[in-house]
Amino acid sequence: MKKTVMMLISVLIVLIGCSGKTQKETDYFQLEKVAKIEVYTADKPDKPVHIWKSHSDLEGFVGGLQLEDWSMTEEPDAAAYDYQFRFLQEETVKLGESANKQQGLQEFFSLFADMDEQTVMLEKGKLKLHFSIPESVGSYLEQTAL
Repeated sequence: MKKTVMMLISVLIVLIGCSGKTQKETDYFQLEKVAKIEVYTADKPDKPVHIWKSHSDLEGFVGGLQLEDWSMTEEPDAAAYDYQFRFLQEETVKLGESANKQQGLQEFFSLFADMDEQTVMLEKGKLKLHFSIPESVGSYLEQTAL
């Protein structure tokens, strides 16, 4: 019995000790995985009007969103989204696959912006979250989309 308890405690110590990588409070998204942001308008939903690829541009864009000022809201009755921001990341290397294999990009999540209502919808798979945004963030999204 003592050996089992000691073994369990040893395993817990090892597992806790291996999690030395801490995440900063400001890391809302895992930016190291995001490789590209594509911007689409309601007029041209099939062709991106703007593309960011550099890590500094991606960080700058997310920093300008002022996420701490967003507040959750109900889904608007008639949401007409003006812009879509598609966040793309490199595909994850799965167990048994070669790390040298050419990895494509897949959609990580999308952010839809409605400038009339000053709301955004964050969509990741089947999950849809609605937020009201400050006017300054709305104008920032409009400026960056052009």
